[in-house]
Amino acid sequence: MEGGGVNNRAAAHFPQKSRRPADVLSRRSDSGTFQELSLTERFKLELRFEGYNLTNSVMPGNPNLTVTSTQFGGITSQVNYGREVQYTLRLHF
Repeated sequence: MEGGGVNNRAAAHFPQKSRRPADVLSRRSDSGTFQELSLTERFKLELRFEGYNLTNSVMPGNPNLTVTSTQFGGITSQVNYGREVQYTLRLHF
């Protein structure tokens, strides 16, 4: 390969994936952590913290495909939920 050109053989073996907006936006940031505390030999306390879609990323729905609609081609819905956080306190005995 001379002059900084594109190596066509490499491109044939390693094709580029298309990066559609849905592919990029479908990644979610979910995370969770927990702590277990021994109160006695029999009782244990568990504290959990879980978060879903922590970056609050939007996944747009499908566009309106009705040709006669005034919103043709527009995206008016969201297919995921916003950020969700939950705390849990459990007593094991």
